[in-house]
Amino acid sequence: MNSIYEIWEQISKKYNSRIALKDEETGYAITFSELNININKVVTVLKKFDVKKQDKVLVFLSPQALWHVVFQGIIRNNSVAVPCDPLSNFNDIFYILEEIQSKVLFTDNLFFIQCLSSEPCMKDKNFIVFYIGKDDISKLNYPNIKIYDFFNIFKDTTDNIDYNNSTNNLEDMAFILYSSGTTGTLKGAVYTQSNIILNYYYENFFFKKNYHEIVATIYSASHIFSLANELNALYNGNTVLYAKYSNYLNTIKKNKPDTLVFVPSVLRIIKDDYMEILNTKKPVFKFFHNLFFKISLFYLNIEQKFVSKFLFPVFYLFNTFLFQHCYNRILKEILKPSVRIVTFGAITPKEIEKFFSVLGIKLKSSYGCTEHFAYITYDKHINPNLEIIICDMKTGKKLGYNKVGVIKLKSVALFKGYYKNEEKTKEMFDKNGYFIMGDIGYLTKDKKLFIEGRIKDIIVLDNGEKVNSSIVENVCKKSNFIYQIVVAGRNKPYLTALVVLNKEYTTNFINEKKLDISKKSDLDLLKKEILMDINNLIGEEKHFKWIQEVRNIAIINEEFTIENGLVNRKNIIRREKVYDKYKKIIESLYKEEQ
Repeated sequence: MNSIYEIWEQISKKYNSRIALKDEETGYAITFSELNININKVVTVLKKFDVKKQDKVLVFLSPQALWHVVFQGIIRNNSVAVPCDPLSNFNDIFYILEEIQSKVLFTDNLFFIQCLSSEPCMKDKNFIVFYIGKDDISKLNYPNIKIYDFFNIFKDTTDNIDYNNSTNNLEDMAFILYSSGTTGTLKGAVYTQSNIILNYYYENFFFKKNYHEIVATIYSASHIFSLANELNALYNGNTVLYAKYSNYLNTIKKNKPDTLVFVPSVLRIIKDDYMEILNTKKPVFKFFHNLFFKISLFYLNIEQKFVSKFLFPVFYLFNTFLFQHCYNRILKEILKPSVRIVTFGAITPKEIEKFFSVLGIKLKSSYGCTEHFAYITYDKHINPNLEIIICDMKTGKKLGYNKVGVIKLKSVALFKGYYKNEEKTKEMFDKNGYFIMGDIGYLTKDKKLFIEGRIKDIIVLDNGEKVNSSIVENVCKKSNFIYQIVVAGRNKPYLTALVVLNKEYTTNFINEKKLDISKKSDLDLLKKEILMDINNLIGEEKHFKWIQEVRNIAIINEEFTIENGLVNRKNIIRREKVYDKYKKIIESLYKEEQ
């Protein structure tokens, strides 16, 4: 098949009356046959409004089934879809609009339209907005912006597109995905029609062939993994279920999906709900549940040790015929006990991983990047359609197995470059054509890739020693005191850290010890206790060196959030932004020691 249209024609005929997209919030549900028709109707609407080949069309919608219909319609029209995260800062969207010179927008955000009307970039432009929402827009009137109710136009549109004489070039742009990563600098990764077609042929471990699953998604498809996952789910005849973050728990409880795909932070919501249900049970049930849970957790912690081989037969029998039945009495109120959970975008905390493992759910993580339109690893197994090498950070020389270095990639699924940024594009490839991932890790002989962190997370101390700050931070997060932490120490003699405290645990500790932290002496005692706790945890890590000890901390009273710009959309802390904001505090940590 040589076109996106041909792919969807085949898929719609193969799965015909099966539900393709379902939106719990709006009640919108369409079959594969209806999906193909509706995509063609979007093309008809775009042509009616003179949206031409390779025109850029911005999509600023919350996660919903119509998002996919609009996205596919733009691409099938041979225009360029520019999907944006619905939680993005408006200034970022204005920047993107200016850079891509778009004059067409799909959105369900009326407040954004109002703000857009007063932007300088709108001067002397005739802008078209297709509003996808329930509010009445008939009285809205903004200079240079024509707002149309998409539903009214859509329902009166027919599918009358003839693709027989289509002139789409496979190297035409299909979509641009903007990402700021941990740096905060927006970059648009360009993908072509050929990228989408190749994605159709890519082997996918997530979904079983010829087996119908309900796949629940929460994250906006403006994220590359969500988008690739949605397409692959549909290619395999599965139903994609959409849910808003605020209503996600109710949606999965009602529909009991076979597969859940989301960022790790959602797991904590499910865990909290599990514990709430447990607390409603009778005291006898809670007693035995907690006893079984402690036994399961104990076995999990010694699983890799020699003694576990002797305990395995006994544990297996009790776990299979008693423990799991107990856990499932609660779990079945939330999820299918057989559910498959795939996470992406961030590392799952160890305690969350262990919690679900005890319940009999092995979490699968997927690794990728905005510049690659397919997964790179699934459960650490490398995608067989690409090539990964590990190179020395200084020399660039290729390393052998189990050696930590920079991860580099070759793949036909790679993006075509950053939009209007040829210099940055060249910077991301080495002389042999490998894409430099920006992460460090190592390969094993059985073709597994282990991620150790970001290159930018490497802290070089003043003695030349290198420390992976993210690894140190992940160990420190095991402390009950720590909610968030950022380790510092570039060109310094040792590590220090900025910490946001776990309020509940810290308050209980302060009350128990009768501390008055408004007094410097009591505050110093608290900091000393925290340092002792995190350094004990660091000391338990056998492979850690003395240089990974944290010598001083500053307690930060403000959480690192998306709103204050210190966390990105994947819930990853923007290290450079934190360093810049708190540079005076960081410097003071070293003066205190002197």
